[in-house]
Amino acid sequence: MKENEMAPGRMEDTKDLACEQLLSGEAWEDFLSKLNVVGRRFLEKEFPRSPHMAALAYRHLLRLIRAAAEVLLEFADPDRPVLVRTFDLGSAYAIDNPDFLYHHFLALPGMTYRLRGEPTGKGKPPHLISVNGLVLETLGLPRLGAHVNNANGTLEVDSERGFELVISAKEHRGGDWLRLEPEFPHQRIMIRQIFLDWNEERPLHLELERVEETGPGASLSAEAVALALELIVAFIEFQSEHWLRNTLEVRERGENVLANAMNLEIAGLPGQRYAQGFYKVPDGQALLVEFRPPNVYGYWGIQLANWFGESLDYAQRCVSINSHQAVVDQDGVFRAIIAVEDPGVPNWLDIGGGEGFSEGLVVLRFFMKCAEDWEIDVPRMRLLPFGLVRQAFPRDHPQVDVGQRRREMRTRRRHLMRRLGQ
Repeated sequence: MKENEMAPGRMEDTKDLACEQLLSGEAWEDFLSKLNVVGRRFLEKEFPRSPHMAALAYRHLLRLIRAAAEVLLEFADPDRPVLVRTFDLGSAYAIDNPDFLYHHFLALPGMTYRLRGEPTGKGKPPHLISVNGLVLETLGLPRLGAHVNNANGTLEVDSERGFELVISAKEHRGGDWLRLEPEFPHQRIMIRQIFLDWNEERPLHLELERVEETGPGASLSAEAVALALELIVAFIEFQSEHWLRNTLEVRERGENVLANAMNLEIAGLPGQRYAQGFYKVPDGQALLVEFRPPNVYGYWGIQLANWFGESLDYAQRCVSINSHQAVVDQDGVFRAIIAVEDPGVPNWLDIGGGEGFSEGLVVLRFFMKCAEDWEIDVPRMRLLPFGLVRQAFPRDHPQVDVGQRRREMRTRRRHLMRRLGQ
């Protein structure tokens, strides 16, 4: 018998214990007790104290409970995989990107999966489609596995037919293929549809099937639920502490300072770099963000997130700008204003959502065709009196009136309703 295998008698004992704990209510009481410890520990962390921030913290914990239940219980059967939408408006965490539509599923390296993406009607497909494996070695951040996308030619996306991708450990010839790592039993496949033009680009309809024949799934077992209760607490503990710690570490570098873009080889995308800063905008002030965008095919975007690593409400306010939406001045510099009030310039990041949004994270992402080294201009931020904002821009920089801003927000909301299937 192998070291990590359990003897049949011990397996039966484990099943009996799980059944006993569920029937007696002990499993539920233990779950609530541990969850209470995790919640109290999180709420005692260092972040601004106010009723609004407390409300955001409680909502954050509830969002993590929902996400954990989906990932670790509801859709945790790789024999019968289901595409799960994640990081949407109601489950924001882990610095989710407003330009991305995320789906994922759990895969086994001994199986073969076929993923299709089909256009749903008029309009263009998303600017980028990215599919990558995430190796789940612990409940912490996963390690990046194989990756394909239509920017570097490893995934062909046709504007009329969409794409088809085979996902397996065994090499597939005669079409696009994503390799599963055969030595790791737990791998999650993450699909990102990345939008630049929110007016014209439409999400693809995704279909997933396991190629091997499979019958109806087994009924839910007591031991599966008992294990899920343990894992859900661990998931919430890690996610809540990790992203708040990230905010604190970014703030320690100084307020209104953006670090140079860095590689992130965990849980992101190959070829992607981040720059993060902690913004803080006092009353009557505005924060100017400046950098020279890389002039290559790919993706770049800037967004705001709160203390807990949640994207701000991008359905109600403009809290993100990508390379298609941005206005870049004649000198090649992108300039944006973070402010409570509308400064009348195109690149406005709106923090007028009330108490609690005058400080948080500003995040830049740069995603290129390849992962080799390339240079990115160091982003800069500086505070200005709100009344002097126009003086920080070139004379020929456009102005935006109330009507234009309303039309922009209508476009954003229409796109999001299409993306969410509403």
